[in-house]
Amino acid sequence: MFTLRSWGVTFLTFTAAAWGGGEGLIAPTSIAFAMGVLGTWSSVGGNEMCIRFGRQRVVMAVMAVAMVFALSIGWAAAVGYGLAVALCLMYNIAVYADSSALTAGTSGSAEPSRRGATLAVHSTIGYIGGFFGPLVFGIVLDLAGGSGVTGWVLAFGHLAIITPLGIAAFLYLRPRDLPGDRTVNGLKDADSDQKDSANPA
Repeated sequence: MFTLRSWGVTFLTFTAAAWGGGEGLIAPTSIAFAMGVLGTWSSVGGNEMCIRFGRQRVVMAVMAVAMVFALSIGWAAAVGYGLAVALCLMYNIAVYADSSALTAGTSGSAEPSRRGATLAVHSTIGYIGGFFGPLVFGIVLDLAGGSGVTGWVLAFGHLAIITPLGIAAFLYLRPRDLPGDRTVNGLKDADSDQKDSANPA
């Protein structure tokens, strides 16, 4: 998330300089604004999907989709500005989609007496990643030449290498869905069925 925030405008500017475009409402800065708005919607919507379909299932699916975009987006610099904009917007939606879902999952899974400390650690780890992600991205971009499509492909691609670690962690730890979620570990929550039948609306 922080890496795309930090480098998205630069990537779009690079692509616009190479292929033209990037003016007016589709200027890189305008797209960055749209990414912020869509990201907020995606974050809330992602957690709602977890409630309806199961937190573990949705988060792993979102991670897999984000990995595909990370492997693809750099190549847009070799095709054109329009594709770069489209992929940036879709990738942005994907990386935001599990944000509130993970935070809610952390809060709901924590021991009540340690919930504050657990969320503090959660936030700290997130901001550590937010620091190193953009930094490593820039290092990879520089090492790959810094001025060509290959650099962008590798820089975004390194994010796809990290993402499977998150999926592996979910498969290993198998965190339970929260009590209010529609499913619990992929199974229908009986309590949810009772609530739904009692209150169809």
